Amino acid sequence: MNKKSLYLILIAFSVISITAKNYKITPVNIDFNGVISIDDNVVIYGSNGYYYYSEDGAKTWEERKILEQANVKKILEYNNDLYGIIEDGYLIKSTDKGNSWIVKKYDKDSIDKFIAMDVDNEKFFVRSIDKIIEFNLDLEYESHFSDSILFYSEFQGKHNPLYAREFLSYHNNKLFIPLTDRNFMLLSDDYQYKKIKKISECNSALTDKKPFLTGLDYLNDSLMVKIEIAGKVEQYIFLIGNGNYEENWKLIPLDSSLFINFNAYDNSIYGIGRDLGLTGDFDKDWKFHFGIPKTTYLNKYDLAKDTLEIVGNKYYSYYKLGTVQTDEIGANYSGYYDMYDIGPYFINDSTIICVGRSKFIFISYDMGKNWELQSFIDGTPNIIFDDNNYVNSGILSSYTSNGGMTYTPQKIVDTTACHYCRFTYHHLTFISPEGKGFYFGIPEFDNYSNIGFTQDSGKTFEFKSTLDFYSKTFKFGTNFALIGDEYVTVQNRLTTPSNPQLPYKWVSMMFKFNKDDFSQYTREFLDTSKYKYYYIFPKDKNSFTEVLQFIEPNHPDDQYLEIRTTTDNGETWETNHKIKNYSNVYKFYEHNKDSLFITSYELTYYSGIDYMNRVYLYDRTRNELDTLFIEDDVERSNLQVVYFDNNFYLMGENLLKIGNSDLTEWSDVPNWPTENPSFKEVIFNDNVLIAKYNDEIRVEKNFNLNNYYKIVADEITSVEVPKVVLRTYSAYPNPATNIVKAELYWESGFDIKESIKGVYDINAKLVANRNEIKLINSDNYAGTIEWNCSSHQSGLYFIVIEHGNNRQSIPIMIVK
Repeated sequence: MNKKSLYLILIAFSVISITAKNYKITPVNIDFNGVISIDDNVVIYGSNGYYYYSEDGAKTWEERKILEQANVKKILEYNNDLYGIIEDGYLIKSTDKGNSWIVKKYDKDSIDKFIAMDVDNEKFFVRSIDKIIEFNLDLEYESHFSDSILFYSEFQGKHNPLYAREFLSYHNNKLFIPLTDRNFMLLSDDYQYKKIKKISECNSALTDKKPFLTGLDYLNDSLMVKIEIAGKVEQYIFLIGNGNYEENWKLIPLDSSLFINFNAYDNSIYGIGRDLGLTGDFDKDWKFHFGIPKTTYLNKYDLAKDTLEIVGNKYYSYYKLGTVQTDEIGANYSGYYDMYDIGPYFINDSTIICVGRSKFIFISYDMGKNWELQSFIDGTPNIIFDDNNYVNSGILSSYTSNGGMTYTPQKIVDTTACHYCRFTYHHLTFISPEGKGFYFGIPEFDNYSNIGFTQDSGKTFEFKSTLDFYSKTFKFGTNFALIGDEYVTVQNRLTTPSNPQLPYKWVSMMFKFNKDDFSQYTREFLDTSKYKYYYIFPKDKNSFTEVLQFIEPNHPDDQYLEIRTTTDNGETWETNHKIKNYSNVYKFYEHNKDSLFITSYELTYYSGIDYMNRVYLYDRTRNELDTLFIEDDVERSNLQVVYFDNNFYLMGENLLKIGNSDLTEWSDVPNWPTENPSFKEVIFNDNVLIAKYNDEIRVEKNFNLNNYYKIVADEITSVEVPKVVLRTYSAYPNPATNIVKAELYWESGFDIKESIKGVYDINAKLVANRNEIKLINSDNYAGTIEWNCSSHQSGLYFIVIEHGNNRQSIPIMIVK
């Protein structure tokens, strides 16, 4: 048989014109920069050009877009309107409480950034990279003030969310402009009377100190500045400025290692407090990371009474949240964030909200008595169940059930058996369709591997750490394959022999987990001096295929991709294919029970550096390995085969191709919305795709966000030929043995029965005509088809339906 094999026949029948498809691209992750509200209308704004909008006092949210890829730095309320700035030099205004926005570009000169703003007394001031600019309330330019001392150093403020130069205050006809975190400049609203003053000069008690500015707000119509004392990081104090901010400022020494951030409200200062839960045992505190709070609560400092009290109840953090700073650049990056970047913000007399990096939303609706962690996304996308439900893997994990609007962090059920209940290095995450699964990885500050088990699709995990696991870091592992009653995976590690003249050796262990109780497992060492294990491809309890990398011990440059099969549960093996391949980067996609796509990125050094990218298909039915795609002299280490929107795609770095009917040719994707799309990591399910993605618009410039986007193929909006609605859905049960069904939807007005062409095998031969297919539960636009396949042999078949120019097929696997 030629390359029109089982999976290719599927393509031949199911491909339809996609020239009219629209691809909706939305960010998976957003860093929230702040909150603003008018009455019950609430806006949470931040990066990527998106904001969250609520009309019911922060109880429900909509995700909306202001401007593509915009970083909304600040939004403030003035006279019942909202005013704001976008980092790239845009002004925004809403006259309907955040429901819609006016966006205007500042084009008086080239500008790198808008970094701070304030609005008051009918004036709107913006701080740019090197000047102060005045606008009127219609967003029209009025004037500006420029001075070299204003220059904003991005390097100085790159990793500090409270960098002083990102503040600007306009109040009582005065401009308060921090120049560094140690001093500030005062100007009148017409830029006169320039005065530079050090923070240490604001109060005599600070004369010999080294205070620095970390925040500001207004209290009782006076500017309030939060400062910290150098050398005493945990001592937070406040300065309250008088009317002209030139005389002595009132100093409020607040005992409080408790305030993470603050907001002024109703003659009081509110901040989020935390208990660190220190044990006094340095080794234990370090292992459990002493910077992670165990409880969270709201603090109130009453200015008139000079008292500090806890408001409401303490919130116990099962989620182990806090300030976590991992390697910001390295491959182990996961969840660099500050839990309380912005907040607490009072929406009304009872509702308090804190927001921050990574879609962090923390809300109390009853003045701190009860708290809800509504969202925090940690790590990178890992598993898609459907359009609404998917999992992220990171130091912890995050689960969304509403398509990425909000994320629930993984809840740790039991930590008693855990040496360190977070991962710094993940090997594998597996969750079955039934919601059972686990993490597999190495924790930080520990030599023991950890396994975290879940019974609810990753919402909660119970960790185990045991000496049965290998005590050193594995480099990578295979997939989890269900073989009989056990899920099987092989974990690989590269060791250095004691004799430096000898080559490296691969050591692997096979883990077998009981499918009904993952905590029941066994392990065995494999003799793998010549092998690295990549993939396990099961058929039944005794028969499965392995994909390995074969390395000659005495010639480490002699590498082969090997596919071998066993029919006696691993007692003996037959090598099916062995091809020369120098790749250390493989990706796999098991399209169905008998077809496995393999992509490889090869790098050789013979006669210079040579790059080669290949795509293979291993078809178990034919026991053949086909080469579908070869590309020379191009470095694409992230090449992947993706099945998305009923088509096969090749996605990689600066590569997006769609296959023809038999995948022997690949062409550019029509109607993709942007130029030069680049995909580094891709996971997919049906018509939902999540990718680490960039193009000419979505430039990867924020390492915290990692540029993950959800891409959905919208319905057809227009076509060059008359539109015919015909939609088919997956068959069930599949695989089938007797009766198989599938749902159809069509444009009312034609006879769907006449459009059913019949059932075809993998050779496109008709094996059952339309009369053998029943149409049940039918009305004028929807119904269910039913086929009795009991008399047909095992294999892949297709129910073909055609109306006008619309031709679709429903694949069915028969297993006897």
